[in-house]
Amino acid sequence: MDGGARLRLYTCVEMLQLMENVYLDLHLDDTWDHADNSGWRALFKQWAALDEVRRTWQETSHLFGVRFGYFCERYLRLPRVDRSA
Repeated sequence: MDGGARLRLYTCVEMLQLMENVYLDLHLDDTWDHADNSGWRALFKQWAALDEVRRTWQETSHLFGVRFGYFCERYLRLPRVDRSA
């Protein structure tokens, strides 16, 4: 992996980690539709639509919490990857 690809991977992992932190802090399972979260909703959807973030999610989703994985699948259309096999 070249330096540019590594930087993109690390950046996307940091974005996903921020998303999980916000998900946990704001209890987004229960408050996703609350008006106060509209900015986070817009940002998460924008990031989740990026090809690089989607590829990174496919490679790293097993590193994140299971509940966050279900959240991403439900609200952001980021499919969970089963690595148990």
